[in-house]
Amino acid sequence: MNMLCRVNDSRVVNVLLVASIVLAAVGVVGYGGELLTPAPAPQPANALGNFLESHRLTSGVGDYWSSSLVTVVTGGKVAVRPVISNGASHLVRYNRQSDASWYKAVHFRFLVFDLDRPWGNVTATIGVDTFGQPSEKFNVGSYEILVWPKAFSVSPISRDLSRVLVS
Repeated sequence: MNMLCRVNDSRVVNVLLVASIVLAAVGVVGYGGELLTPAPAPQPANALGNFLESHRLTSGVGDYWSSSLVTVVTGGKVAVRPVISNGASHLVRYNRQSDASWYKAVHFRFLVFDLDRPWGNVTATIGVDTFGQPSEKFNVGSYEILVWPKAFSVSPISRDLSRVLVS
């Protein structure tokens, strides 16, 4: 009887050993497949940054998230400063996590915002109410970009309305 227990124990050990080897092989094959998988598709903010840079749109305003992302992914080559609706159909400086110097004596040319993730009531309608009629409109993924024929400024003091430069 003692011999039978040992045989059963040996069989159990062998089954467990084989199962462990099979699982390890599957894991290695699965991980190897991960290594061979193509790189993920470019992020939408990268595409937006590349578009703005290639169209020489290097200074603009946008909703908070779009502005932060674009400025970072372009390494500052495209500076997009955050704006927010003041509740009276105008876009003004978003004064949280921004600096007044980012707006002082700066001439902006475009507004960008994410249609899929609206923020701060930054929309085309309020952009037109604030800066006038844009000369061009582009879409890059879920982002909309409005471009004006003349540069505009945004007051560094967020309660002041933005104004169009006469240039």
